[in-house]
Amino acid sequence: MKNNRLLFAVLLLTTCLLACNKNYETTEKASNLDWKTERMYSTYVKDTFDISVRYPKEFHQDSLKNYPVVVLADADLYFPLLAPMVHQYEEVGIWPPTVLVGVGYGSLQRMDSLRNRDYLYPASVPSDEISTPGGGENLYQFLTQELLPKLEKEGITNPKRILAGHSFGGYFSLYSSLKQAEQQRQDFSGFIVASPSLWYRDFYLEKRFGEHDNFGKHKIFLSIGGAEDAEWSLKPFDQLLQILEPHAAGKNVHSQVYAGLGHMDVAMVSFLQGIGLFLGSE
Repeated sequence: MKNNRLLFAVLLLTTCLLACNKNYETTEKASNLDWKTERMYSTYVKDTFDISVRYPKEFHQDSLKNYPVVVLADADLYFPLLAPMVHQYEEVGIWPPTVLVGVGYGSLQRMDSLRNRDYLYPASVPSDEISTPGGGENLYQFLTQELLPKLEKEGITNPKRILAGHSFGGYFSLYSSLKQAEQQRQDFSGFIVASPSLWYRDFYLEKRFGEHDNFGKHKIFLSIGGAEDAEWSLKPFDQLLQILEPHAAGKNVHSQVYAGLGHMDVAMVSFLQGIGLFLGSE
């Protein structure tokens, strides 16, 4: 569970699969699958990110309409996979027109290295078996103080905004939900927390949530694979749900255990289920 090198292998495999499948680029519908990517410097992280945005197909025809927004971590891997699915779900009317925003690093290699720096908080301890400065606070400030205001200047102002992440990204999404509650802000209305690395820093987030009785007005969707490690994943997941149970009674916390799925299998199905859950709710 602690060895994140498996993720990089999956990243490379996914890139090869995407590179081999170019048929969609030559079809007339390809224009609806296009997205733009631009570089954006963060004064909080002191680094530059690749921000990819996929607009609804009628966005430029009705630029003042308020579209819900999904902000996606680990975008170098998941954005090319999720963007066509958002398009198809919009096309057949399963989801409303939605803006998908991916926060990436420009390459899979950079992502594999820098996600450790940005998604976790606080700094690691020897028992984590990784070395990271715990830059989650800086990334949270980047999203709330720099990226979201930039989107609002571009006319993307819908208050229904979802932050989605898996593994370390799931940890960051959960951490962000806690920060938002503490600051009594409402930058995001929902958080998708897929297979979060709850073991990090001696189960730091579980302890932090245990210290609070007010988790904010936002919604949280937590998921995990039933085949994940029982001691490092399933047990802390169950313990966190017990802490959040009073909040769940208010229908603000939803959870899902995917029987038979492992850690890397959970990401996409969690994104789809979580987005559908939040976009369908009032």
